[in-house]
Amino acid sequence: GFIHPRWNLPLTVSSRSLTGCPRFLSTSSTPDKNDDEYRKHVKIYKLEGETMDNNKSGVKIVTDTEHILYTDLPKKMGGKNTAPQPVETMLAAWMGCTQ
Repeated sequence: GFIHPRWNLPLTVSSRSLTGCPRFLSTSSTPDKNDDEYRKHVKIYKLEGETMDNNKSGVKIVTDTEHILYTDLPKKMGGKNTAPQPVETMLAAWMGCTQ
C-alpha cells in the first residue's frame, strides 16, 4: 500500500483490488480508524475483481454492496468487447457523481 497524497491515509492497491477511498476528510496525520470523528467523515469502498475464465481481457468486479460490474477491451485492443472498457466505466461513474 501507499499513502494517498490528498488525505494522508493508507490506500491499498493490488493487481485486482482497491480499498481505502476516503472522502471529506482534512487531516495532517492518519487518524485512529476507530475514532468517531474519523468514521463520521470517511467512506470506505471495497471492490474485488477477477479475470473471467472464458475471457482473459475481461474482469468481473464485485462491490461490497453485492453489485457486479464487468469490464473488457475492444477487439482491436485484444479484448472480446463484451463490456465497457475500464475507462468508460470510470467516466460513467464520474457522470453519476455530477447529477
